[in-house]
Amino acid sequence: MMMLAGAMFFLFGATQIWTESSSVNVFPDTVPQGSAKASVRLYASQGEAESFQLCLRADAKGFRGRDIPARPLDKQIGPPRIHAVGYISLDKDQQRQWPDPLLPVEPFDVPPKQTRVFWVTYAVPRDAKPGLHTGKVDVVSDAGPRLSVDVTIEVFAFAQPEVASFRTLFPLDRHAFERAYGIEGVALEPWKAVYDALAGYKVSSSLWDGGGLVRLIDGKVDASAFQEHLDYAMSRANMAVIDLGGGRGGMAPLEATAGEGGLQPYLEGMHAWLDAKGWLDRACVSVVDFAARDRWPQTRDALFRVKRADPAMPRLAIGQPHPYFERFVEILAVPLRDAHPFAVARWREGMSLAAQPAHLAARVAASSSGIPPGEKNYASLPGDAYDGCLHTYWRSDRPPARSSPQWIEIAFDEPVDTDEFYIGWKTGLESADIETLCSYNGETFSPARVRWRHHVAQDSFEDNWSEGEFRFKKTFRGIRLVFRGSVQGGSVGIRELEFGHAPSPDTIERIKPVSVWMDASVAAPPSLALGAHPIEARLAPWVCWRYGVTGLRGPGLTGWPDGWTTDGAWTSAPRQENDDGCQYLYYPAPEKPAPSIRLERLRDGIEDYEYLVAMEKALQENPDVDPLAARCSSRQPFPLDRLLADLDAQARFVVDGHTRMGRALTRIAKTGKAGKVAASPGMTP
Repeated sequence: MMMLAGAMFFLFGATQIWTESSSVNVFPDTVPQGSAKASVRLYASQGEAESFQLCLRADAKGFRGRDIPARPLDKQIGPPRIHAVGYISLDKDQQRQWPDPLLPVEPFDVPPKQTRVFWVTYAVPRDAKPGLHTGKVDVVSDAGPRLSVDVTIEVFAFAQPEVASFRTLFPLDRHAFERAYGIEGVALEPWKAVYDALAGYKVSSSLWDGGGLVRLIDGKVDASAFQEHLDYAMSRANMAVIDLGGGRGGMAPLEATAGEGGLQPYLEGMHAWLDAKGWLDRACVSVVDFAARDRWPQTRDALFRVKRADPAMPRLAIGQPHPYFERFVEILAVPLRDAHPFAVARWREGMSLAAQPAHLAARVAASSSGIPPGEKNYASLPGDAYDGCLHTYWRSDRPPARSSPQWIEIAFDEPVDTDEFYIGWKTGLESADIETLCSYNGETFSPARVRWRHHVAQDSFEDNWSEGEFRFKKTFRGIRLVFRGSVQGGSVGIRELEFGHAPSPDTIERIKPVSVWMDASVAAPPSLALGAHPIEARLAPWVCWRYGVTGLRGPGLTGWPDGWTTDGAWTSAPRQENDDGCQYLYYPAPEKPAPSIRLERLRDGIEDYEYLVAMEKALQENPDVDPLAARCSSRQPFPLDRLLADLDAQARFVVDGHTRMGRALTRIAKTGKAGKVAASPGMTP
């Protein structure tokens, strides 16, 4: 017997069927809530893909399913992609199972009192008619009546671009793929499966990893295999970024064997080939990740060699926002914690991060210098506290104490005449126990009386600062600040020191604009890791938009641990230590890699980015846009602590904002006016 209860269908004593949003996680023990429905309404622009989850919960007898046929929604929207949701363990004892792999649908069992989940994705054609489109998705069982859910898609009157505006680049671990699929060599045919798997997800991957796709034969560069692979991958995935770099080794595979004689012919040949294909504007060269600071000159030289070989080819590097590299890169991927909106804006406008201090230093020294927590390559130096750049800082290597203080000292080229100076602290590394010593000759120091006023930052992206005032105006050639304690008990850190006057804006040099991307390989929100909040992958492009960041350099697509195979052994094989899943957004599966839920959600965020682009453009011509829709496309960045405070609220903001912007853009397309719509909850980011 079947009856309608609320909006959910029940088979008394049998199976329950309902739908869930793509922005929540559903587990085997999940039960339908009171608001659950056997229907779903999706919202999509033309050329967009939208998903939902179809959930089945069995009674005490279990349920045997035969198929979930993929049929067209209507005459304009074709059949969906349907995957079975798989689970992966988050811990070694396999007690925490997390929904992520999206697997082929085969005849399936739903164990008694458990839930099975299926991921259903509709790709709306670019020529789909705006308005409502309706249909059904059926579940066919071995016995009994057919179960179904009703599907409605509201199509907005604007289209996704053919090439994504938001740039992404993920390494493709070819060695892991070769191990899992038993592939040897560079013949294209076995690799078509992985390139086919990329289709529809709007992510770009680095195909060449320094291996045999590009070879030196008798001193000549042969990139024909790379071009063949790239040609096929572009036909399937239409990638927005084409990386000509050779993986972690950058251009070393060419430089080490044939010097620049190999690098220049390679870039010249690829330049001409891409130009003929119409893809040149998507190309860049991942040169090298920034090395430890004592090797920065070698990194700079590698960047310069690429520029000399092809001055028009953008260079992409990964590191911290530091003035040392700003003239040698066109694209810099930085951790979000380092993507200060002020620095991003300066680089975007073609301005150096540094300005000349008001008084030139002959020497800057310190008691010790340490590597900031969480950093791998950026070791601080004393000069970072006096370089006219608010995005570098000196950090003592150890905490100051009464018996073993820490200090920093500056000797000036010319005498400094001032009655005040300022310390800009690195947040969390402040000191309130400061002794000041001055020198009239730069060598001999004596104590100076200073009255301190400590100020709390007024903005989330500012730091605390301290203002020191001498009792009388002083003239000195050197100053030493001695710290005998710190506010939080750890090291002391100074972003910048100013004496009398701040650096003049007139000393800021003009440089070639630098595009800033987010480096998602660093463990910081928004995260692509397994176990992260379900909104984080989708939220990443939104956060980038707010910061003015235009792309994302991801950790990896197929960086599978050793031992993972295509027969699904990864579901029970132990994961390697520190494996958080960031290195793979696909799973090895028979025939071709299986996508992940994280990848689906990231694709949603990449498509959301187009709403933000379109909304910002619409606001320039339509001042009457719904204010809540306009708020969605604000460039106002939110700090990481606020981002993490309530990710459920961020999820509501993203989902509601997607719909609100789509409807506002549809009104503009139809009438030329935005109009206002009723407010909905969750619109405050």
